[in-house]
Amino acid sequence: MTSTPEASAAVIPQWTLADRLRKIRQMAGMGQRDFSAQLEVPPSRYAQWEAGNNKPRDVVAVARRIELLTGVPASWTLGVHDNGPRPTASDEGREVVRRLGLEPRTH
Repeated sequence: MTSTPEASAAVIPQWTLADRLRKIRQMAGMGQRDFSAQLEVPPSRYAQWEAGNNKPRDVVAVARRIELLTGVPASWTLGVHDNGPRPTASDEGREVVRRLGLEPRTH
């Protein structure tokens, strides 16, 4: 039996650091070995970051280096800055969120 999610029960996936690293590397058109060389980290260490098994000791420094290499803002790599819709204090902002099905669930 297949269930269809209701519009009010919309789920928005969260991107992990591993997801963001993978996306940036793929966007740059590089393999893991080449990308890790550009970041000056061992390929095995980078592979662990991208697999989500470990994180960089200084994630901000890595995000800044990625920004210099690719132009992707460090804030996006860190998950601080997303380009998705944001609710505002005005009714208009809340309406945009409702229209997109992004309002919080109520029980």
